[in-house]
Amino acid sequence: MKEKRINFKSKTFYNLIFGLTILAILAKIYQYTFMKAYSFGIMSKILGWLNTTYIPKDNSYAFPLKIYRHINFFGFSTNLEWSIFWCVLMNVVFLILLLKYRSQYCRKELIFIYASMFILDVFVFNMNKDLIQLIIVLIIYGIVNCSKLKNSIKIIMVSCILLYESIVFRPYYILIAGLMILCYFVLKKMLAKEKNDGKNNKVILIIVILMISMFVGIFCTKFIFPDSYNQLIHRRDNLENDIDANTLITNWITGNSFEIYCLNYCINFIRICFPIELLLKGPFYIFFVIYQLFLTRNILIGIKHMDKRILCCMSFVLAYWLTLVASESDFGTLVRHQSILFMFYMMIVRNNINIKVGRKLKNEEN
Repeated sequence: MKEKRINFKSKTFYNLIFGLTILAILAKIYQYTFMKAYSFGIMSKILGWLNTTYIPKDNSYAFPLKIYRHINFFGFSTNLEWSIFWCVLMNVVFLILLLKYRSQYCRKELIFIYASMFILDVFVFNMNKDLIQLIIVLIIYGIVNCSKLKNSIKIIMVSCILLYESIVFRPYYILIAGLMILCYFVLKKMLAKEKNDGKNNKVILIIVILMISMFVGIFCTKFIFPDSYNQLIHRRDNLENDIDANTLITNWITGNSFEIYCLNYCINFIRICFPIELLLKGPFYIFFVIYQLFLTRNILIGIKHMDKRILCCMSFVLAYWLTLVASESDFGTLVRHQSILFMFYMMIVRNNINIKVGRKLKNEEN
């Protein structure tokens, strides 16, 4: 996709500057009042290690800790200092990305931008693991959004990044890499046969093919990486004892067999795509339900109307999505981790809007 020159005199520029500034202030006030106990756990842990020589055995902590030690040029010593620093810096980064991606946004896009940025301001723009994951995703976004590269080259480059990060940061990145390659070939194949396929069945067919292929891959790991297989199969066995959260995604069917795991995965997939059950927990969760339903809607429409322009984008998002269904412990973490893909969702939303506008113009011509 071709980058746009930033127009510093445009209405969009001033809307984003004003909107993102107000959102950032409100988000930090909200975080440091209502969300204090929730949001400071990992931050305080990393902060306590920052000025020591201690290196955790868990790479998901060790890798971010090393990065924060190298970039602590200002000698920050409190959560508030780091939080304000990352909030200001990352809002500027996203402002530049949004202005370069598109010079004007419709009302629907602006609402989505503000909603996503509020979530990022509260939960991600802090000294935590999610911020490092966001930076990795932004690097991948830069590769995927580069129109000068072939799709196959993009997939190879992104796979290499994910494989490296699976070694030094989070092991499940290797699952995202494998699923992304799988999604790429499945989506590319479906695009080639699009003229002969019924569009009404394409979305369901693609999701079914991807899930079956993923189950086959997971079953194969039972014989190659038995420890990883057992960890994945038993991921949600003791969530109630291990995690203190009000929105746990526990399995509805008990059992440790592979068949039970696949059945629970399918159920959890539907629950995550359409988290209506959160409405039973109180009005506070209405915002998260609407946000998730918007993401689900646009992903499904994105699959249905996919073209070569968003082939790599959809491959990465679907791989990430399928992995979240298997790994996320609660709905709160799920929404937070999905917001990290904000710029990828913008590509999907914009593509869906362009298709809708194109159809409207075509109908008017006829």
